[in-house]
Amino acid sequence: MIGRPPRGNKYEARKSGKINGQRQTKTFGSLLEARDWLSGTITTQVVAQTEGYTIGNLLNDWQRLGWGHLSKSTRIFYLRMFDTFEPLVNLPVEDLHPKHIDEWIHLLKSPVWTSKFSTKRETLEKEYGLLKAVVSWYIDRTDDTKLRSPFKKRHVQMLRLRPAKPKTRKAMYDEELDAWFNELRKDSFLFYALAKIQVHQVLRVSEACAFKWSNLNLKHREYTVAEHVIWPRVNGSPPEILPGTKTNKSGEVFKSFLQMESVQVLTELEQMEKKGDLIFTQDGSPLTYRVVQHAYDKAFKRLKFPFRGTHVCRHSGATSFLDKTGDVLALQQMGAWRTQQMAMHYGQISASRAREATLKAEKKAEHLKLVKAENVS
Repeated sequence: MIGRPPRGNKYEARKSGKINGQRQTKTFGSLLEARDWLSGTITTQVVAQTEGYTIGNLLNDWQRLGWGHLSKSTRIFYLRMFDTFEPLVNLPVEDLHPKHIDEWIHLLKSPVWTSKFSTKRETLEKEYGLLKAVVSWYIDRTDDTKLRSPFKKRHVQMLRLRPAKPKTRKAMYDEELDAWFNELRKDSFLFYALAKIQVHQVLRVSEACAFKWSNLNLKHREYTVAEHVIWPRVNGSPPEILPGTKTNKSGEVFKSFLQMESVQVLTELEQMEKKGDLIFTQDGSPLTYRVVQHAYDKAFKRLKFPFRGTHVCRHSGATSFLDKTGDVLALQQMGAWRTQQMAMHYGQISASRAREATLKAEKKAEHLKLVKAENVS
């Protein structure tokens, strides 16, 4: 354990083990020295015992006043990251310095802390980004603050936990989608149908999993997106269905015009045994995220595709729609994005479409040359 003694050196480290019946205690001038000495202990905690408005106070105030615009699922996600701020909670906000960020990142990268993270984690960017957002919120709302942003370019380079993996595409193309759909259907029509709805309607998995028969009008090829599922994934908490979408908590709804592929798969589902109002369910309750993720990933693995998870469906659907129509405004409406930039972010132009556009541009340029030559002659 690391604490801050009442006087003398800055940090006091106490090992949980004992030597000759005595607890090991040692003081250090820096957190890094204390951390290195404690390497290999079961737990590590940093407490800067000082008075004033602390990082801990700031985190509490931010929860009360600063995150009202966030969805419940995002709040749950952020709360799970709060434990990583433990080394800083008693540090006065106005004393926050780039060296504290250095020490905090080094501590999080130590074996004691990295053992708490997913083995697949490559960086600490999420934790760093959240801390930066909270501190920026404090600076923006405090007129008389003397605090300047303690975040530096070097910190971004320090965040990496392991070598970066080669970047992969965020979206599947149509041929890959067809193959993946076929694999899903071999295992379960339910997850095949869910994936089809996600892709063809460009929906988040949370919105697709909240589909209800009462919001569906197959005759007019229309679905009212009015709710979304959240998966707390905290202490075994079950999924919940909340009004609105992940980014729209006011409860407003939007109409989604169903593509023909969606109509066909929903028609097939309608002919099967219904288990309540939910369309995508195994027992009448919302599907858990892990069940959906496992079904999708199993099909990816069999095909040896480099994709994982559920969000690839939204990227793939947007890319496919943009390839076929080139209509960014329609894509924005389908995906319920607030800006065209977000629609373009999700709707990546495929290689085949880029090739067609290039050939078209070259043909047009050649035509202009011929016209110019004729005019000169």
